[in-house]
Amino acid sequence: MGGEIGVGSRLGVGSVFHFTVPLLEAEMSPAPAVPLDVSGLSGARVLVVDDNATNRELARRILEAMGSTVTEADGGASALVRLADDPVDLVLMDLRMPDLDGLEVLRLLRDRPGPNRHVPVLAFTADATLGHGSSLEEFTGVVLKPIDPIALAGCAARSIQSAKDRAPAVAGTCRGSAIWTRDNSGALDPT
Repeated sequence: MGGEIGVGSRLGVGSVFHFTVPLLEAEMSPAPAVPLDVSGLSGARVLVVDDNATNRELARRILEAMGSTVTEADGGASALVRLADDPVDLVLMDLRMPDLDGLEVLRLLRDRPGPNRHVPVLAFTADATLGHGSSLEEFTGVVLKPIDPIALAGCAARSIQSAKDRAPAVAGTCRGSAIWTRDNSGALDPT
């Protein structure tokens, strides 16, 4: 490749390794801009449920930057208390929590009367191996950790808008550019 590699070492001091490689400067083409409509997040009331304070704070900061009002719950039981009385437009629900897991909370929420019985609930998980046919089908969609701010905002905005429109197609899994939607039958459909 026309470069060189070398090492310098001094006993008791340490070693320095170095290399050089002549390279051509690459031309970068700009990524195509994909419009992201997050206007549905402005003024939206979102409950972020996660037993990890760092995850809650990161999600809160992203959603608040988009104009949402965010409240937090540090577990399933506290989420159910909040959801019994305080109407929200969206719930971002961690799947694995010590008191009640996200699926248990979702099922209890759907079975009880209250202002949030039909609110969109996005599963919030780091488990990228979860697939179709799993308990995730009961959620409106899935946001994977680590959080991609654009994917979170897009998934949340589409879910809120779909609930307002009562449209059959709802955003599903969001991670980077991987998006799943529900078709008219409610089945997950990769797009």
